[in-house]
Amino acid sequence: MCPEDEDYMNAVLRTLSVEKYKLSETPTRFKLIVQPDAFELKKLHDIQHIKGPVGIEVDLKRGVFIECLKTGSSRKRRRVSVANFTGTLPKTYRTKKYEKAIRWLVGDEDTCAFTIKEDKNLIVRNAECVTYHLLKCIEDCGFRVVVNVPQGQLELSV
Repeated sequence: MCPEDEDYMNAVLRTLSVEKYKLSETPTRFKLIVQPDAFELKKLHDIQHIKGPVGIEVDLKRGVFIECLKTGSSRKRRRVSVANFTGTLPKTYRTKKYEKAIRWLVGDEDTCAFTIKEDKNLIVRNAECVTYHLLKCIEDCGFRVVVNVPQGQLELSV
């Protein structure tokens, strides 16, 4: 890996305040798997602005997956689509305060079955493959999003 890419990788790691990570490399990109402490979505926004858009997925069981392009590499722009569920929500996902957020999570087929618990905040557990774009859609609905990988949950609040 060239020095510019190492600096880029270290900037990503510093943003999430992690030292341990798993790295896999290809000729055009590198992928990091990290398990940071709880963090707000703003940190993922910051990572997107370090060098350019990167692929970010959150798996609450395994960690945060970050895919970055190496210096001098280009990639065709991927079209990212996120669907909002429009039907009747199943009983297990019904909530008054957080219905807009739940509709985004249920609308994404890659999120898999997840559980929710509503107190003063909404706790989402067992969600897999939650993309940055999906989290951003939830945040755009007016919710504060906290990703807590050590506890395996997303915390949503108004």
